[in-house]
Amino acid sequence: AARAAAGRPAARPTRAAPDPPALWPYPLPVGVIEQTAPGGLHIVVPGRQGELTLAAFADFADGRPGAVLVGEVPAQAELRRQLRAVTFVERLRLTTLVGLPDPPEPRDPTDEEERLWKVEQVRRAFERWATRYPRRQRELPYADDLRCMARLSLSGYQLNPPHPAGLWSAVEPPPASRDERASQRGQPLLELEVPAPPLLLVAAWADDRGLQAALAEGGVGVAAAAGMDRDEAAGLLRGLARPRPRADGHAPVPDAGVGWGPPGPRLRRILEPFGTARAYLQGPTRPATLPWGAPLAGCGTDRDLGDASSRLVTRVVAAVDAGCGPRLRLASRRGSRVTYRLDDAPPVPAVAALRETARAALEASLGFPADVEVHARIPAA
Repeated sequence: AARAAAGRPAARPTRAAPDPPALWPYPLPVGVIEQTAPGGLHIVVPGRQGELTLAAFADFADGRPGAVLVGEVPAQAELRRQLRAVTFVERLRLTTLVGLPDPPEPRDPTDEEERLWKVEQVRRAFERWATRYPRRQRELPYADDLRCMARLSLSGYQLNPPHPAGLWSAVEPPPASRDERASQRGQPLLELEVPAPPLLLVAAWADDRGLQAALAEGGVGVAAAAGMDRDEAAGLLRGLARPRPRADGHAPVPDAGVGWGPPGPRLRRILEPFGTARAYLQGPTRPATLPWGAPLAGCGTDRDLGDASSRLVTRVVAAVDAGCGPRLRLASRRGSRVTYRLDDAPPVPAVAALRETARAALEASLGFPADVEVHARIPAA
């Protein structure tokens, strides 16, 4: 009655709410955010009665490996901060992954309908995943990428488009004031470039030692080993990151030009002098596991080199975030180029630390050293 008095529209009498699932049929413990408000979160756990607070859900998840909380990112900064205590995944990322878009017709549900609809969306997402990959029912699809995107979202970054294959663009929130804008203009920017992630992955999968040694020297090493002009090699490497259209209507993900479908001419031209890697491209199958041991999912149309390339760069971003601490703040990401804002630290040591951390992350992920490029953009005094 209070909500009706506040002007909430009445429920449509012809719409029937869907029946809630009697049991949660999957072993992965899941909570669904029903409602967000400045006072807290309202969370339902399928198969259990009643609502939980965030603290109660954290207690519920304790001792249950893999427990996740699914929902929309709250508008309140304090709630976003509190969500860091649990493994949070944006519902839109999860349902987009398995092809469950929001219904196109206008929705004007009651609170009860909204809750049941969200629970049903999450249930259908996991049901589709479990049907396609019955041996992986305990896994959250694209767990590392989804959690990385959710962490950035909770920090205030806007990620667009919401595609689970990886980060296409992470952009800083606009300055809140003129003083903040002026302060940002005076801060150095460090640009990290992971050169040719598709080549790094092929070199790891094919165990091509010649290509691995060339990639340790970057673009110069690839040009020398392949016997081509440096400018030609640089153009081919840049072309690998150009996106191509997707069949499902989403915007392209980074490195989608080497994703689903036969390898393009740029990749073939670079790999032609490397016999083991060339044989890998001619093979009828692709590896089912990424070099660092995570499964390479096979759903959608960008689940080969393009998807794996994005996930490789995401691992580098996570390593920098953990290793370089508060000195570097993520400003933007575009494909394999990541820009950091430097806060109150000398640029030269920060460049060295960023390069070393990124190289260590690549070597840990791939099993061989690879070159990275770091450039500092220091504003004029």
